[in-house]
Amino acid sequence: MAVYGGVGSLSEGSVFYNENPSEAHTSSQEQIFSPIVVRKSGDATMGLSQPAISPGATIGVFEGAHIGATRSELDPYFSSFFGDPTEWAEQIDFIHVANDKGSETNIRKIDGHDSIGVARTTGLRGPILLGGFGTDLADKPVPSKGSSGDDVFEILPEAPYDRSQWKYGPVDLKWDYERKVWSGGPQIVGGVLVGEIEKPETPCDPTTFIVEIYRYADQTNGGTFSNCHQNEYIEVTNFDPSLEQAVAEGMVWVVAVRINYDWVPIWVGCPDPCEISPSYDSDVAQCPDGVTVCYCDQGEGFPEE
Repeated sequence: MAVYGGVGSLSEGSVFYNENPSEAHTSSQEQIFSPIVVRKSGDATMGLSQPAISPGATIGVFEGAHIGATRSELDPYFSSFFGDPTEWAEQIDFIHVANDKGSETNIRKIDGHDSIGVARTTGLRGPILLGGFGTDLADKPVPSKGSSGDDVFEILPEAPYDRSQWKYGPVDLKWDYERKVWSGGPQIVGGVLVGEIEKPETPCDPTTFIVEIYRYADQTNGGTFSNCHQNEYIEVTNFDPSLEQAVAEGMVWVVAVRINYDWVPIWVGCPDPCEISPSYDSDVAQCPDGVTVCYCDQGEGFPEE
């Protein structure tokens, strides 16, 4: 299959199609792009919106105290990664964009181009249609050499050039009403329990508990693994009448997933109760000494420093 393409006027597209209507693929630009308004601050009609405040006792390092990045950090024109969106705006390498500073669209010609407060730009129209090769949800190659046996673990030999064998479909992204981003799937985090977990009487009246989030001080899984780096924590909702756990400081490992805008546990460890520094008359055992290598009380930094 030979593939070639180009960009032209609507009339040129019609001519191209009429020359070979059974093989030609053509579309006007509004099927690919959609106008988007980006404001430095505040919401915009048909544009980016301000993140909502993270609910409950959850505290993260992103806008609105969220655990994951929000519209504010991922804004390509006025990102808050530097703190001040203006500082980001003055360093971007963009050239032409409609803005709120008159008729000049070349923002590099505007005196102090960081002063623009609105960018009227274009983004991709969604749902995005995608065709290609890769792997499936089970990490097997797609398209595969066959549908059973060892062939499912080998990619189709014709995959590099035979586009008729590729997989085609819309990209399944989910809108996050709180972070105001299109998300690729639910967030999953891990950390340790703070305090205890009380079981609810029924799923209709859930309880909540706090989990301190653990991160590696490395781009992957190297460096120190600890809750001390960012001091993030989430409020987790317990719908399970059978789930309860006594205090075991720094010892109860919890994995939680964000479902229906609630953090919900998908794994909770069950070590014996313990305290890091029990009082002399306490009936509770002392936790293993090694727990303080990576665990610290909220906001205190590393205990060994």
